[in-house]
Amino acid sequence: MNAQQTKCFCNRCNQQTNHKVSSGISKTLTDEDDPDLPVAWAKGTFQILECLGCGSVTFKELWISSEDDLEDLELGERAWFYPPRTDDSIAVKNFGLLFEEQHKIETLYGEVVSTYNNRNFTLCAAGIRAIIEGICGDKGVTDGPVIDTDRNGNQHVVRRKNLKGKINGLAEKHLLSDEHAKTLHQLRFLGNEALHDLVTPDRKDLKTAIEIVEHTMENLYLLPEKAKGLGRKRKQRP
Repeated sequence: MNAQQTKCFCNRCNQQTNHKVSSGISKTLTDEDDPDLPVAWAKGTFQILECLGCGSVTFKELWISSEDDLEDLELGERAWFYPPRTDDSIAVKNFGLLFEEQHKIETLYGEVVSTYNNRNFTLCAAGIRAIIEGICGDKGVTDGPVIDTDRNGNQHVVRRKNLKGKINGLAEKHLLSDEHAKTLHQLRFLGNEALHDLVTPDRKDLKTAIEIVEHTMENLYLLPEKAKGLGRKRKQRP
């Protein structure tokens, strides 16, 4: 591969392919040029790429700045493609939830996947937290047991109406296992950091979190219906 070629995912070929750099330009901004620039310098590279497999054209935008650790930086995570690449996108699953509250949860799930695919990672984490809240509400869980420590260091089990208590309430009602509830708490932490501390979540962590949400929805909504269907078939047997 020479300097005028690069490799990226091609939507039409549906795989990583070599692309010819048809044209490109780089531009460096400094805080002297723009007093509002939040870093000392930022360099943007803009390229028009042509797939050497199918000939489709893509625009690529890449930014690095003085705040980046250039030795450890994965440049692929700083690149934007137009139209967006789909190699790391998440396909929305159809859970077929028809009841009003459950349908709202499925709609919110679709919106969360969309925020992930569009790199709106903070909103994505907030949406994941909202899905868990919605599931708790749909299942009628309004509180749950939480271990509280008083000023003397003594621990007591109290009931809390916050999301921590509600997740424990799901396990208390045997809707989820204790281990599954512990996993949902990790999603709660992810959402809290994004909402309260404005911490941008890691893309890979968000993808894992969405997979956990999908697994949770399957456990709570799809598997019980499949089990009922098996039960009905058994009753119909002579």
